[in-house]
Amino acid sequence: MQNLSVVSGPSGAGKGTLIKKFMKVVPGYRVSVSCTTRSPRPGETDGVEYHFIAREQFEEMAARGEFLEWAEVHGKLYGTPRSEVGRDNLRTIVDIDVQGARQIRGTGIPAKFIFVLTPDMDTIRGRIVARDLGVKPEDLSTRLENAPGEILDGVGLADFVILNRNGDLGLTRAFAHFQYAMMLP
Repeated sequence: MQNLSVVSGPSGAGKGTLIKKFMKVVPGYRVSVSCTTRSPRPGETDGVEYHFIAREQFEEMAARGEFLEWAEVHGKLYGTPRSEVGRDNLRTIVDIDVQGARQIRGTGIPAKFIFVLTPDMDTIRGRIVARDLGVKPEDLSTRLENAPGEILDGVGLADFVILNRNGDLGLTRAFAHFQYAMMLP
């Protein structure tokens, strides 16, 4: 079984939902906490969802090679600290964008790559809006503009592609496929 699982997909695909469900039922895994230069959304806690840091600090960490991967996504910097992978002798799940997945794939580090997508762009829009996490209209537009390219790139990088349809049945099926992919060697 791989010690590193890379989960990517466009905003609103349901990556976080699938990972949270998985973490509740399967022991021996941890989710890495990435660094970001974006501001916390309501209800987010520094060190839990992300390490919220200044752009200057992020750039210094990147220059020192402290990130396994990092990218500018929707105008903000996101990166996975190398120190997060394999911590506590647990298998690590990294929830990242397609750019980061491409970087990790390029390193040759053994990892499992899972890509989560929705049936259409309306679903992405609806899920982002439904989360009501203070996404500004211009941020929503950027995410929707970037999604088709992320989907094309992400599907090509993936070992497993999970279609996360709307509704309880859609989520149940997506989770079954996600759990299956995670448990394969």
